[in-house]
Parts: sequence; C-alpha cells; structure tokens
Amino acid sequence: MIYDLSNPTRPKYIRDYGMPGQQPGATSYIGHVEGGEGMHGAISAGTLKNRVYMAHGIGHNGVVIIADRHKLLTEFTNPEKPTDEEIRAVMVDHMVMSPDQGGHTAFPIFSQPTPGFQTHSVKRNRDLLLVSSEAGRSDNCASNYPPEQLIQGRSAPQLAFIVDITHEAAPWNLSTLRVQEGEFCARGGRHGVHSSTESFYPPHYGKLAIIAYFNAGIRVWDIRDHFAPYAVAYFIPAPNQNTIPTCSNAETEEGGEFGTETATSTCRRVGVICKSSEDMEHKGLKVKRDFHIL
Repeated sequence: MIYDLSNPTRPKYIRDYGMPGQQPGATSYIGHVEGGEGMHGAISAGTLKNRVYMAHGIGHNGVVIIADRHKLLTEFTNPEKPTDEEIRAVMVDHMVMSPDQGGHTAFPIFSQPTPGFQTHSVKRNRDLLLVSSEAGRSDNCASNYPPEQLIQGRSAPQLAFIVDITHEAAPWNLSTLRVQEGEFCARGGRHGVHSSTESFYPPHYGKLAIIAYFNAGIRVWDIRDHFAPYAVAYFIPAPNQNTIPTCSNAETEEGGEFGTETATSTCRRVGVICKSSEDMEHKGLKVKRDFHIL
C-alpha cells in the first residue's frame, strides 16, 4: 500500500501494488508460486534514478522487482484493484531467485568502479543490487531436533548476493555473502541472513555491506571488489534478560514458533541481531515500524 507522506499528519492513500499474481482476479504470475510471495520492503532511488527495488519472499521462492517509480505512482485506474497489465507496465524487469532463497532486502548501489576493469571499454563502473534472503525462524538451525518434530522441515541456508543490474533487463549475480553454520546452530536460535542496512551514507556506501545474520550477529563485508567480497568485522551480542529463549520443541505443534519449556524440552538464550518488528510484536513488545519512502 502506497501513501503520500508529504503531510505526515494527513497521509494520503495512492494505490495498492504487488507482484503479478497477488492482485484480485489474477490470471498469471511470476516466480515459483502461483499467487506470489509477499513483499518485505520497497527501496526507492528517488526521482534521480526513477526506480524502486522490491524484494519478495521469506526463506524461499524469492523474486526481486525493479520498478519504474513514476509509473508506480501515476499509471493505474482503480488504486485498490490493479490489473495484470498495470502491474506489469510498472516493472522494468525482475529476477526470479533460486526457489530455496527468498528476497528480504534489495538495496541499490550505483556507479561503482570495478577493480580490474578500469582499462577496458565496458563495465568499468557498475550498478549493483545487494539482495538478502531471510532465514526462516528457528527451524533453520534445528539440526539437533528430531526431523519428525519439525512442521515444515529444515530450510536451506539463507544467503546474501551482489547482483549486477547495470543492464536492468539482464540482472546477473556476481558473488555470494555467506557465514558458515559452524557452531552457530549448536547455540540455538535462528541462523542465516536477515537484512542489510538501507543507508546511502557516503562513507560506507559502495564500500561496506552491513548485514544482520541473526545468531551470527552483525557482519561487515568489504564489497569494493564485487566479485570477491570479504568479511572485515562482526559483532555478536551477549544474551540478556530481554532475550527470547529458543527451545528444543520450537516449530512443533507443542512449542510453536520459539518453543516452550516443558519436562522434556530444553531452552537456550542466544544473542540475536535482526530488523524484524514482527517477531517483537509477536511477544507483545511494541516497536516502531520502518517507513519505505517512494
């Protein structure tokens, strides 16, 4: 749902928008799932680039859409019932991810010099998209739990990617940002990528990618060589009295999402870094949601 916030005290509704297959009366769809996957967020490049980047999916069936900002805000008839033609007209192009990866954040990084290409005639500077999936709750680190207890089974490791979008009609993955599971799954809690920072702050922009990895903390990557990013720093917080415990019966009918302590289950507190207001609200804590400004 898109709103005009030029007057913050009186938000003005503009329209609904989704990927093909999500709108009422859809007759076609893109991606791996009929009906599509929900959007996590839209990141706008403003009027200068006239683009909005949208990531869909949690832990699987991801789709990233590059949209025309002007058409998104103006070219529609019924704001609540976009037609398939209106939705597709907004799309500059899209990228269907591997079905084992989702799309949580798609952050644009423009006009970055490519090491080793500066003496060539093409691709000396590239437009990039930092795409992160989202690890699917505690079942992603459930290696110690009996498989028959898991509701949906264990998902694939969730990753982040640097995608070349210099030619928008042909997005192409250049590299993968991965933190090995190692000892993290033994700690309990969720492991894997959640989201990247969405800041255009000049000292970091195009140089460092800062990504939340749940129980692996915050990870900082040097991305100046888009083909070979490498980790340069991390921070893993210690658990405290506010940490939500993860129990061995998590993702079961008995325990629910995080699990509950019983005579036969065990629970652990592990420091987790994410950017998920949904998880906090699930436990009754009120947090401020992000606004995505077009």
